[in-house]
Amino acid sequence: MENWPKIEFLFAFKFNTSPVDLDKLEFYRVEDMIEQYQEYIEEEENRHKKQQEEYEKKYKTQAAPSSNDFMKNLPNYGGFKLPNYNFPKMG
Repeated sequence: MENWPKIEFLFAFKFNTSPVDLDKLEFYRVEDMIEQYQEYIEEEENRHKKQQEEYEKKYKTQAAPSSNDFMKNLPNYGGFKLPNYNFPKMG
């Protein structure tokens, strides 16, 4: 019973019930509801992980080439060179 305040908070927060309604329930029913809620959370996390993995697989294979790959395929024209200007000295 040391965790009873935590149980009351969980029910009030997640199940939208009041402590008065919780007092009407038997403890084994409360415990069963919490276990079912935990299983639901775990299943939801697993579903989310699978969906994220499928998304990553799908879009990693279709990923655009990196800028390095693009630069390797360009023809080499000898690089960019600035023109050489001779400026008169001022002063």
